[in-house]
Amino acid sequence: MSLHSFTLIELLVVIAVIALLASMLLPALLGAREMGRRIKCVSNLKQMYMAFVMYANDYDDYVVPLQTAPYYGGPAWYKADQLPVYLNKNLGTNQRVFKCPSDTNKSTVIDYNTISYGYNYWHVGHHGGDIYVGYIRLSKIDEPSRTMVFADGYGSNEAYRMMIRNYGYDIDTGRHNNGANLVFLDGHVKWCPASEFPEVPSPRGRLRSSPYR
Repeated sequence: MSLHSFTLIELLVVIAVIALLASMLLPALLGAREMGRRIKCVSNLKQMYMAFVMYANDYDDYVVPLQTAPYYGGPAWYKADQLPVYLNKNLGTNQRVFKCPSDTNKSTVIDYNTISYGYNYWHVGHHGGDIYVGYIRLSKIDEPSRTMVFADGYGSNEAYRMMIRNYGYDIDTGRHNNGANLVFLDGHVKWCPASEFPEVPSPRGRLRSSPYR
């Protein structure tokens, strides 16, 4: 029985084939990994939405405000005595739902400049850009299937990570394959491509102006 040893050329061919196969498989593996992250993000948004509805049920149909008075002094919607009350007691989860696995900011501290999601304060938490405008009833917000509540957020500066403003400003459209996850007032979650922002962020312009006019 003769033993055959690989020549240098044969070894180089084998290495080249392996490298080619790896280059073909790597995008698919990375895509599958991101899909898993996107699914986790969707789960986070659904849990946040359920806590949002529970809050409204307990407060006579009033939704959680972006932040209570005094201006930027009271607790924000993600603070311990706001939505986390319902996440912890009713849903058996915790504030980790406020961190998207695809967020490049990996801080484990949840604050206005590290949270992964923004709250639609222009149409839901507060409208008209004024934090002192009266609290809003859930049943008074029109077109629930077209009005987003929470979305992947990045903030045009650190102070805006926790909110989504008019025209879809502060939505992170680069987090999930050039798009963002949004949960709407009727409870459905949708991935929206970057091409829909900022012209139709929620979609079809529901953030362009106040629905209360």
